[in-house]
Amino acid sequence: MDRGNLILLGIILVLVLAIAFGIGWLVVSGGQTSDKDKIVEAKEKYDLEKSKMYAIAGEPIVSNLNTGNIKDKKVIRVKAQLRVADDKMVRELSERNVEIIDIVISILRAKTPEEMIKPDAKDMVKREMISKINKAFNTDKVLDVFFEEFIVQ
Repeated sequence: MDRGNLILLGIILVLVLAIAFGIGWLVVSGGQTSDKDKIVEAKEKYDLEKSKMYAIAGEPIVSNLNTGNIKDKKVIRVKAQLRVADDKMVRELSERNVEIIDIVISILRAKTPEEMIKPDAKDMVKREMISKINKAFNTDKVLDVFFEEFIVQ
């Protein structure tokens, strides 16, 4: 084989490996974007100046944390507002407010005290709330969560 054929063979081999790697990555990741990517895409899609705020509950939500021991009581107290894309979404959320509270409690009850004292705990809970509420309402119009209270005891 001459030098030109070896270079061509090398290029073809690199391309085949790149394609195989890409297909493998899509299979492993399921071809889905992460929750964080979806949130960023939704924020870019909707005009934040026209967005509205929705208070989840009048009173703070208090929930047990998952300590793994029934005698060990650890609780979290949160009061949050959602940034949503439009007034229509505010109306839909207010009609189904109990579902939102249930989603928030389910998220909080699954967290351990160790998870909740980490520096990124609030961001983790925010992303999960946005993702699960959007999924429950079959939308992407819940854009952000703002905590008025976030207390772990």
